[in-house]
Amino acid sequence: MTPFVDNSFYFCDPDGYSEYVRSKEALPVDDRTPAIRTLEFRNIEAVNCHVAAAFFYGLPERKIGKIVMENIHVTFAAEPRCDVPAMMEGVESCSRLGIFAQNIETFVVRDVMIEGQTGRTLSWEASTGC
Repeated sequence: MTPFVDNSFYFCDPDGYSEYVRSKEALPVDDRTPAIRTLEFRNIEAVNCHVAAAFFYGLPERKIGKIVMENIHVTFAAEPRCDVPAMMEGVESCSRLGIFAQNIETFVVRDVMIEGQTGRTLSWEASTGC
């Protein structure tokens, strides 16, 4: 569905909908705050994708440190299904979304090809939907 996902707002409490999990406002950093330093993806071909090429959403109070995508080729299915790119409150169903990235300190993209997306290949703006 979405081959590359890192979502710091994943439903992680018993009901998945507490304000602590849902809020997109910067919260105080404490022992519950995750720290994602570096994610590297290299030499990957993802075919028959449906929802998005990638969905990365870090916390405003502790952004994802660095994401590297290098030598990546993503191709969407001819008739993609519509679904959510990540289990996160407020994300609407979509299909053929390129790369969505929010709250990332450093994002390195080299030799990345996405075929069949609708709209822009890379989106940095804040969004509650797709």
